[in-house]
Amino acid sequence: MGVEIPDLDDEEFEDIFERAKRQIPIHTSEWTDHNVHDTGVAILELLAWVSETYIYQINHLSDRERRKYLNLLGVRQRPPQPATGQVTLEPPTDADGTIISAGTELSVDDSSGVLKSFVTDSATTLTAANLERVITCADGDTVDNTRENETRNTNYYMFGDDPASGDTLYLGFDRDPFADASVLELTFDLYDDQLPEIATHGEFDSTFEPSVEVNWQYCPDYNDWENDDAWADVPVVEDQTNVFYQDGKVILSKPLDWEIDTDALNTVNVHNQRPGLVWLRCQVQTPGYEVPPQLDAIRLNILEVSHRQILNGELLKRADEQLETSIYANETFFFEHAPVLDATIEIDGEQWTAVDNLDTSGPTDTHYVLEKQRGAVVFGDGINGAKPPVGKHVLATRYVHGGGTAGNVSDAADWYFDDEQGDLIDGVSLADVPVSPIGPATGGTDMESIPEAIDRFKRDLKVPYRAATLDDYEYIATHTPGLRFGRAKAMVTTEQTPQGDTLNKNHVVVVPYSMKPKPEPSDGFLDAVREHLDRCSLIGDHVSVGKPEYVRIGITVTVSALPSYSRAEVIREITDELREYLHPITGYDGDGWPFGRPLYVTEIEDIIATISCISRVETLSISANGEEDIDEYGNVLIPDTALLSLVEDDITATVTFE
Repeated sequence: MGVEIPDLDDEEFEDIFERAKRQIPIHTSEWTDHNVHDTGVAILELLAWVSETYIYQINHLSDRERRKYLNLLGVRQRPPQPATGQVTLEPPTDADGTIISAGTELSVDDSSGVLKSFVTDSATTLTAANLERVITCADGDTVDNTRENETRNTNYYMFGDDPASGDTLYLGFDRDPFADASVLELTFDLYDDQLPEIATHGEFDSTFEPSVEVNWQYCPDYNDWENDDAWADVPVVEDQTNVFYQDGKVILSKPLDWEIDTDALNTVNVHNQRPGLVWLRCQVQTPGYEVPPQLDAIRLNILEVSHRQILNGELLKRADEQLETSIYANETFFFEHAPVLDATIEIDGEQWTAVDNLDTSGPTDTHYVLEKQRGAVVFGDGINGAKPPVGKHVLATRYVHGGGTAGNVSDAADWYFDDEQGDLIDGVSLADVPVSPIGPATGGTDMESIPEAIDRFKRDLKVPYRAATLDDYEYIATHTPGLRFGRAKAMVTTEQTPQGDTLNKNHVVVVPYSMKPKPEPSDGFLDAVREHLDRCSLIGDHVSVGKPEYVRIGITVTVSALPSYSRAEVIREITDELREYLHPITGYDGDGWPFGRPLYVTEIEDIIATISCISRVETLSISANGEEDIDEYGNVLIPDTALLSLVEDDITATVTFE
């Protein structure tokens, strides 16, 4: 696919005709009249025209042929995709527990002159409660994150910056969130702007199941709220966040024994907050986050919406505006609106079946091809796919119109429910409920063009989907779907079997993304990598996945510093430079400290000496777990699977000033 396709149509009619005329003297000396009035020349002109026409046809491939070639390679043009977004409602108090059903339509005015239609993707239960307080208790500290939760472009750690067992998030509501509702839907918007994208690998699905376990609870007895035994479990119906590894909703179910001691509730100050708040909490039971979850906000009454419109009972038309089918093959009928994301088609009361193409359809198969971008259905020719009976109507009993870049609207757009949506509750129209967008609606794309599909296929050819080399193993490991990866190192190890044979094994050391001095993968992280490598490795390959070995080092240094700096500033500069240089993910040349690379005393001296506040390095020594890791020159030698670990307490600096 990387070879340039030759241009076969590189000769015009005149070129072919002149080349043919030059052949006449070679083959006959009797043909001397080469003027246009000569009959032979006229025949030669005709043949030259025919040749030029054939060459043009051979050189010219239509989109139909290109699409067929792509299909033979297993490539389908990606259909149009609808934009998605989130909106929040401000329901009246009496609407507590009311359900906004899936498929409820909203209109969007983005000042483009054309109203956009969005629909809700799933049913949502409303609550009249407001989230009044957000408190984090971690590592012995209690932090009020309410302001950060309510302010845009601010974020906070959900369980602290190093979640441990018992660290807790407390949510205080101004009223009972389960008063008239069987479930409570909390939408978590995680802050991930500085994190690498969640990995993907072709069409593979994520198998990542976090090792982290959390527990949602409520307090039946507020007089004893500081005692963990006073809290009871709240069932989780659905956790779209995968234990806060990604954005999504956590849907809690009202406990069967839900009961609030209102007398205690109105007198007790939980975490020194005002009495009267109803508290839920989420507590870490089993820690193991590679990256501690940071939140932009926790929100209530959020609707997930997408750019679609559901239409029913539409008669499709031919290009000539006629409604009835004819005797012609491959008839095409059009929807009123395009693009079309999905459709159900009936002819004379019989439902027909949508297929990708009609190549394998038989003469009696009632199949059609849905051309989504164009908004059309194409029927067979009686050989590949049945022809519709003559004189019948093509009815779209239901179809979904939407998708494309037109659905990408800014957060300044005006969102609202139409009057025809009916009442939210008795006496309150749904159209009267205020709707506000949470950011812009994004992700809408038009149908992929054929050149774009070809380019994607070319790029995909370069992606390893089968592990044949060590580089392949590293690529596949770091693209395990669902993970935020740092790096991986693949190597061949040898071990003895119980029978005494030698077994070669491909061992992959994985490092998750983390800014900790010692990034370590959880068991769930390792299991996901192991499963993904298993489905991509060659039959007969033995593969193991493990954590990196960390060699903890200590640095003792004496420096002479400039008098304009304080001792604390000098030590901070030294600490920051060394930790940055030795970090397993971002250190050394920016790609992390190389596995197995020794640490030389001279390079540490050079780094410290280049710090602006340092005049010179007087003495320097390095320790590493044990003396066996230090060579005669004081350099640190580490195993091939090892990285370096340096924490602030491992640096001892003596500072003198000139």
